[in-house]
Amino acid sequence: MFIKADEKKVKKIILIQHTQSEQHINNMIGGNTDWPLTEIGKEQARNIGMKMKNLLENDIYTIFSSDLLRAKETAEIISKYLDYKIIYRSELREINVGSAKGKSKDWYRENCSPRENIPLIDYRAFPDAESYGDVYERIKLFIDEIIKNDAEKIIIVGHGLSLSMFILYWLKIPKEMVDKMSIEGNAGGVSFLSENDEKIRILNVWNDKSYMKNSPNVI
Repeated sequence: MFIKADEKKVKKIILIQHTQSEQHINNMIGGNTDWPLTEIGKEQARNIGMKMKNLLENDIYTIFSSDLLRAKETAEIISKYLDYKIIYRSELREINVGSAKGKSKDWYRENCSPRENIPLIDYRAFPDAESYGDVYERIKLFIDEIIKNDAEKIIIVGHGLSLSMFILYWLKIPKEMVDKMSIEGNAGGVSFLSENDEKIRILNVWNDKSYMKNSPNVI
């Protein structure tokens, strides 16, 4: 799955989007609201954990997770199968939706600011909300940090937009391109990234949803 190279020089990163949480089924805004996982979401996280245990075997990874509840619960369930340390980071949070926090999607659509000619990267749905650019910048700082640190094998549990911005910066795609392209994941999607010994950043697999599904062959 990964390019073979000097293990001491290669970064291996697994991105996991949190599994199904309450806002997926209750017509509420996700964002920085602390929604818990549903029972289905917990089962999906257990399936990911079991399959990761088989896949990674004796490899040691460091888990970084958003500190929002649905990501924390996903990371904690997965970690029970892997026995890895979890480090919670606010940089990995979903977008701050400002005044829409805790509100319904209908309320959001009725009250958000018109975008008009504002570039998507700079658009704020509410004056107290983050823009995509804000999310990009905090993710950028986090990636720059993990690229420099000693951890070579990393699992990151996050959210749809924050992980999309992660991929954007990882592949060195200008952030302004969000007006012309979209990188979309799904709840429970698993992605694999690497950086080889020539410091070339690679997206090996994107948004594989098979990990959250039950498999009779996984023990």
